[in-house]
Amino acid sequence: MIMEAVESVVTVLSEVCFNEILDVDRSVLHSSLLDNLERALLVNGFEVLLEAPQKFNYEKIKDHSVNLRQGYIDLAAKKGDLTIGIEFDSAKMLRYKSIEKLIQSPYTLCIGIVKGNNYSAVQSDLNQQRIKSALSKSELKNKIFLFINLSQKSITRFG
Repeated sequence: MIMEAVESVVTVLSEVCFNEILDVDRSVLHSSLLDNLERALLVNGFEVLLEAPQKFNYEKIKDHSVNLRQGYIDLAAKKGDLTIGIEFDSAKMLRYKSIEKLIQSPYTLCIGIVKGNNYSAVQSDLNQQRIKSALSKSELKNKIFLFINLSQKSITRFG
């Protein structure tokens, strides 16, 4: 049942994400995408919360020290047993901080979205390596992680 709901959500997200106008200022893109995702999820019966608080352990890349931080998941949604957490970074790379917030969140479907770059397969590979690296340090019991690259109109599934 959850898998059917996930596939339905992926269809809705694809329609919203891959029709977004990308040639705008980062802050405009961020607001527009999250507003459009919120609207689409509400229409499909989800309860939606923008900027959901999330405590998470953040590992500094330089010295590997770990600090507990208070952050926010860009968009959280719930319908029945399916819970969704979405982080959007309007750059080419998904930040480690965004990945860690999602992994440590209570959501069953974790989605990281980047504007990306449709010219660089290397950038896409680096994003996937970054996600795999972060995922390898955690247990993804009953979680699905999706990586969406808006420029490449691609969705990669982990877990």
